[in-house]
Amino acid sequence: MLGGTIFTALLAVVAAHPPIWNHGPLRDGLTVSTTSGQIHGKIDPKYPNTRQFLGLPYAQSPVGELRWAPPQPLSQPHAGVQATELPPSCLQLLNTNSSSVYIDNVLQLNLQGLNRTGSVSEDCLTLSVWTPAKAGGHQNGWDKKFKGLPVLIFIYGGGSTTGGQDVPYQIPAQWVERTQEHIVVSFK
Repeated sequence: MLGGTIFTALLAVVAAHPPIWNHGPLRDGLTVSTTSGQIHGKIDPKYPNTRQFLGLPYAQSPVGELRWAPPQPLSQPHAGVQATELPPSCLQLLNTNSSSVYIDNVLQLNLQGLNRTGSVSEDCLTLSVWTPAKAGGHQNGWDKKFKGLPVLIFIYGGGSTTGGQDVPYQIPAQWVERTQEHIVVSFK
């Protein structure tokens, strides 16, 4: 069930039909209709040719009674979701009391010498998608140029001590910007 939910959310963002984006207020190519709601992404000025849909919910938040339960479907097609910020990482325990590769060598955890992870949350059922910006427009040859782009699904590791969609050197915006030939999805 979880795999189907992720796949449905992914398809809705990656393969949304061009007319959804080319009429009325949705003309900017950054709003997509999904079962998770009306998803509105962003284009970072540093990467003007890359659409980013960040922190998309693909199941109900696993908090309260849903903690440790199987993911529950999320059906809120009329909700507005601002998918413009990377989500926090899943809960992690970084042991700074003893030496390890995570605090000695992996610079993402030694930000400003603090030896800490980024923000964390129990709400870990989200995905982020990076696509070429022109993939959402009704450009000449849209179907030929963007239909069937390869999709890289990146599953980060970390053993509950490190990792997430917000690890600076693993964010694929620069790669998508440079190549314009693929789509990247990361989820937690």
